[in-house]
Amino acid sequence: GLAVIYGDTDSLMVNTGSDDLAKAKELARSVIKEINHRYRSLEIDIDNVFRRMLLLKKKNYACIEAESGKRQIKGIHLVRRDWCDLSKEMGDFVLDKILSSSGSRDEVSAAVYAYLRDMHAKIRAGQIAVDKFGITKSLSRDPGAYDDAKSQPHVQAAKVLIAQGKKLVTGDFVTYVICKSESGAGPAAPMAQRAF
Repeated sequence: GLAVIYGDTDSLMVNTGSDDLAKAKELARSVIKEINHRYRSLEIDIDNVFRRMLLLKKKNYACIEAESGKRQIKGIHLVRRDWCDLSKEMGDFVLDKILSSSGSRDEVSAAVYAYLRDMHAKIRAGQIAVDKFGITKSLSRDPGAYDDAKSQPHVQAAKVLIAQGKKLVTGDFVTYVICKSESGAGPAAPMAQRAF
């Protein structure tokens, strides 16, 4: 009678429908007992109990652990180096709002939309420091050895740095921003050619 909200080869997530941690664990133990009894070659156990969860798709979720209150993120790309700091900060804000236990769904949605509208206005007005837009990527080979260098923004930025006298080798990190094409310059140049 419980709702399975997620399952794959090595995990199962069940919505107990309870805000009471002790009751949720008791329900979990009954599910474990039933599964372990029914399927002798399979043994499951409780890994964690989450208070709130945002489940996007298989292996992509964010949640708040019930006992520690810590946020856990799996498969959501807020922690990747090739996302700018501003994206990470905005994503963190949105996740914190969604996973917070305060406010109704409508209040949380309104707060998220207000924040995003405000950030959009600040970006358009040039009120965000350019370094917040920096994307960092490592060089997997010598910058001159890329066959597809023209489509790789970090390689294009690396070549500019090399032309300015900076030494870059395989494994070095290059931070760059993508800029708009000059106004009146016709169609927008490819993204990699706008990397500085």
